[in-house]
Amino acid sequence: MYNHELVDSLRATCKKSTREENDRLYKLMLAGDQHAADDLITGNLALAIFKVGVFLKRCPQYSHLQDDLISQGFLGVVKAVNGLLKNKPKQKQKQKINPTGYIAWSIHNHIINFLRTNGCTVSSPSDVEILIEDDSYEDLYTLIFTYCKTPLEHQILDLRLLGYKLNDIANITSQSPATTKRRWKKLRTRITRNLKNF
Repeated sequence: MYNHELVDSLRATCKKSTREENDRLYKLMLAGDQHAADDLITGNLALAIFKVGVFLKRCPQYSHLQDDLISQGFLGVVKAVNGLLKNKPKQKQKQKINPTGYIAWSIHNHIINFLRTNGCTVSSPSDVEILIEDDSYEDLYTLIFTYCKTPLEHQILDLRLLGYKLNDIANITSQSPATTKRRWKKLRTRITRNLKNF
């Protein structure tokens, strides 16, 4: 659990990196600059704090988890940057990678997974949307959705990213829960494999 004074200090001193700055640091990191990865992490801690703050304004019932959610956001930043460093893109895919979107997506996933793991339910998909409403997602979403092979897969992915459970998605799409689960598993595997190989 994070110390409130530490979080307040980080909130006051951390300046949210711009997309342009993240793009610059990402290129330096790929070129072998040892400090660029550290700068990419520290420059995006404010993004994690910001996203948790906005989420808690929408869902104040989780305010008691603020420190835990911020720690999950920080973990999301570190894992995203390490993932970007480990899984270097092929030359033709470099232009498609949006490090800001990738980091923001990782923050979102860590926060939502923490809530779900601890038995918390988000009251509606719109509460989850507050974590993913960000221009930085545009390019990443475009890339992820290219891995959908059918309109149904596109719909399943869209609903899943909005926080719907698989049983709810099955009802919305008029598919059986087993079929929905199978389709989601295949789609998730395809996306994960492609993102790891970018």
